Order: sequence, then C-alpha cells, then structure tokens
Amino acid sequence: MCPALLLAAGALLGAACAGPPRLRPVSPKRSALILARCRAEFARGAWQVVHSIEFRLPLGRRSALIGVATGDTDTDTLRLVALAPEGLTLLDVTSRGPALTVVRSVPPFDGRALVEAMVRDVRLMLMPPPGAGLAGLLGSSTEACRYGSHGGEMVYVLPRGRRGLEIRRYDEGGRLSRTVTGSGSRKGPFARRVQLRAHGGVGYGLTLRLLRVTRPGGRSPAAARPPAAARPPAAARPPAAARP
Repeated sequence: MCPALLLAAGALLGAACAGPPRLRPVSPKRSALILARCRAEFARGAWQVVHSIEFRLPLGRRSALIGVATGDTDTDTLRLVALAPEGLTLLDVTSRGPALTVVRSVPPFDGRALVEAMVRDVRLMLMPPPGAGLAGLLGSSTEACRYGSHGGEMVYVLPRGRRGLEIRRYDEGGRLSRTVTGSGSRKGPFARRVQLRAHGGVGYGLTLRLLRVTRPGGRSPAAARPPAAARPPAAARPPAAARP
C-alpha cells in the first residue's frame, strides 16, 4: 500500500481530544418529536444510491471513484461497491451490523483495517445509528439525538431538515473522531452532498456527491443500476480479465 494511504489508514483510526457534549433533557412530548426528526434524516427500508466519491488523502492528495451503496435498514445491511472511473470494481463489501464480508478488494483497498474503517464511515454517512436514541438539547436550543454504538462509541445526530445534516461520532474515550455534514437540496432523505471529516489525523476525508437514488422495486427498474460508463457487469462482479 502506498505511503499516503497508510497515513490515511492512520487518520481513519485516529481521533481528537474532546469530551462528548451533554444533552439537556426535554419533555417526553418534545423528545418524541426530536427523535422523529432524527429518524427522518435517513432512508428507511431498502434503497440504493450512486455517488461520486472524493477521498481527501494525506499530503493534499485526492482520489475520485464511483460508489454504489445498497442499504436495507430492516436487516441493518449495507453493500458498498467502489468503481474506478473506467468501470473496474476495486471494492465489493457487505456489512450486516458489525459483521463484514469482503467479496473483492484490490489496491488501494487491499488493507483490511482500511476497508473496515471506510465502511464504518459510509455507514455513518448513510445509515441510521442503531438503537432507540435519546433526545435532548445541546446548549440552549440545538436539538440532537444521541445513540450508543459498539465499543462504547456515541453518535449524535443534529436534525436540520432541508437545511442540511450534521452527525458527530465520539470514540470510547469521549473524543470527537468524525463529523459528517450534508448540504444541498435533498432528493428524498438523501442530501446532494455529504462530507465526512476525520479528526486528530492527517487530513483524511470523504465527499459524496449524489448522482442517483433508487429504492429497489420502485417504478423505474433501470434507475437501480449505476451509470452506463461505470456499471460493473453482473451485479458489480469484476471483469473476467481481472476476476481472481
């Protein structure tokens, strides 16, 4: 793996020192309303999205790919396929909760730790946090929901509605490790542009720009496929020449 991506892996696993904010309690009625707003920030059921993905790597390097993410919140399943601009499948991985199944992983995605951390980041950007959540206020008036995660992590969702999206993840030591922001007009529950920033590392980040949204079984089956220029053959299997 190249040195820049090794540094990126370190950034993926790093964090900045800060304690998680406290939630001020609210009335049961308002708590239910805030939780509903937090849930509305994420798609429910089965869906598929196609993004252009920009990786911001250490030392100012950038890399662009096409990403096809297929999710199902009923089974807590996310499949991520990353394609090179010419259509070669670089990564095909499925996670169901914390369990990870790698179908294909070639450079630059040939490091298990890097793949695991990247899938967790994409989950943070697109999938609702697990659990029921606790609603309250940050500061005097900012509505937020807090969710417990595996290993003692905490995820805060700040519902913005049409104004955008903000998600913060704190590690088991209470340090802010990830910030996600969404902007642009929404297409259903998906923001047009979603950015992830890793804290405490060396400049790692992700930017997802929405190209297409599909809910499998919808009115337009053709929309469930990636754009023709980047469409992998046979449900994202690698081309015969490159398939192991």
